[in-house]
Amino acid sequence: MRIILLSLVALSTSHCQQLPSKKIRFDFTIREDDKTAVSNANVRFTFGRIPETNQVVHQGLSDAQGKFMAEDDVVFGLLLTIHKEGYYSIYERDPLKSIALDQYENLRQHNMELTMRQIKSPIPLYGKVVNRAIPEQNKPIGYDLLIGDWVKPYGKGDNGDFFVSCNSKCDGFKDGRKLDELIKLVKDGHFNNPSSKESYFDGLKRFYEKEQDYTYEDGAYQSMGHWQGKIQITFPNADEGITEVKDGFHSYSELTMPHEAPENGYQPLIRI
Repeated sequence: MRIILLSLVALSTSHCQQLPSKKIRFDFTIREDDKTAVSNANVRFTFGRIPETNQVVHQGLSDAQGKFMAEDDVVFGLLLTIHKEGYYSIYERDPLKSIALDQYENLRQHNMELTMRQIKSPIPLYGKVVNRAIPEQNKPIGYDLLIGDWVKPYGKGDNGDFFVSCNSKCDGFKDGRKLDELIKLVKDGHFNNPSSKESYFDGLKRFYEKEQDYTYEDGAYQSMGHWQGKIQITFPNADEGITEVKDGFHSYSELTMPHEAPENGYQPLIRI
């Protein structure tokens, strides 16, 4: 049985540097997946400052209940790292990212429970980040995981392990700008710089993965277009599918996903 793990993550930008300075007490509780406390874990909690040489570091071991406390002025940014032999490390850049701006004004103390996973019987897991243009719209196109490419004729793949179908359209341009304005802006920049013009169109060929003559209009749609659309992922066989992991996914952990994939709950189709 082949199990495919697709991780769809929404990244949020740290807002710590945008908040007014204030003293906050942080209470961290470190537990395993089964809620067993992780004691004697090495905790390092950094309160950022500008310049960096002025940063404040709280460092120590978690107690018998897996707890660690640090209190200081939040000025610029926060960084929490936790290490212990036999466990996957924790790296959390912004422990306050779940706090809404309107809640921050009255915040004096912040509790956070963290899951620290044991290193059990690890086996090789090969992950790949694919940044590719979908070759054609409104048509299911197979992706071959073994080859790592779209199936022929769009790539070198032979067997579609899953199929991707995209339906999108451009409903304008970023910042409300007009197409003619964007084209003129780029053309003016290339007027006395032929090499930048060549690099510009070479970049379009790499993005679209097609050897053809592109126009400035193509470039405007690619770089400044505001696109709306949907992606559908399907699987070819009845016993295949995809499932979403929410509660068991921890972005701060070196092992973000649970040790084992779930036995059931897989869906043959997902829409994004």
